[in-house]
Amino acid sequence: MGICSKRNKKLLGFISGVPIKIQIGEDVVEAADLNFLCVQKGFKKFSFGSLGSFMIDEMRRRVDLEGVSKAVYLTVSERSTPSITCQPWYRALKEEKQPLPAATTQTPGLRPMLPCDVPAVTKLIRSYLRQFRVSSYLEEADVTHWLLPRDKVVYSYVVVNPSTEFVTDFFSFYARKNSDLNVAFSFYHVARDTSTKTLMSDALVVAKESGFDFFGALDIMGDRSFLKKKLKFVKGKTLAYYHFSNFNLPHLKPREIGVNIKAT
Repeated sequence: MGICSKRNKKLLGFISGVPIKIQIGEDVVEAADLNFLCVQKGFKKFSFGSLGSFMIDEMRRRVDLEGVSKAVYLTVSERSTPSITCQPWYRALKEEKQPLPAATTQTPGLRPMLPCDVPAVTKLIRSYLRQFRVSSYLEEADVTHWLLPRDKVVYSYVVVNPSTEFVTDFFSFYARKNSDLNVAFSFYHVARDTSTKTLMSDALVVAKESGFDFFGALDIMGDRSFLKKKLKFVKGKTLAYYHFSNFNLPHLKPREIGVNIKAT
């Protein structure tokens, strides 16, 4: 959805809404992922309030008209709806005073994800996400669309056991342009046979080799356990807020969230 100026037809703001499935316990429900909100500088505040908040509410209304009453979205400011406060963490990749834990990847069998890996990665992610109180429910079509590697968009790697040729572990990150810096942001990852520290250390190496300056992650899905002490991430200056509209969920902690929304 876009909002344009009546005077010159200039695009002032944009927001997208895409259908997703959310798993809560044994139940899978339809929802909308509201994302990619952007507003032109100088047009963020109006007499009726924030243009961004207005666009979120309007997109929720339109989604509801399509028969989808639930929505998930991420903001950098608190709203009146219940939210879960998450902390972004960042790790410099090219800082000489803080070198990476390893100069090269350490996991045998690590390689870029291929289309033939989609069924195995889907099964791996589904199994991993079931431990969280609320999580994404990904079909093979979702994994194909969101996680198959695309240069300068999303980067996904699998670990293949050389003896069985089974996919045992997986990590992914996506590109996020921030001013003049190239930031890689953690997406979905599953450490089954490899330790989380080793797997994510390899992700840092791959991101650096791909030309990124920083690696970012939110403290959801229990990721905080390795961000600070093991891989020496530092806290970002701002917070992020998860919103689960019309879900009627009890208060959640970040580590109980298994829904990874792309930060924009």
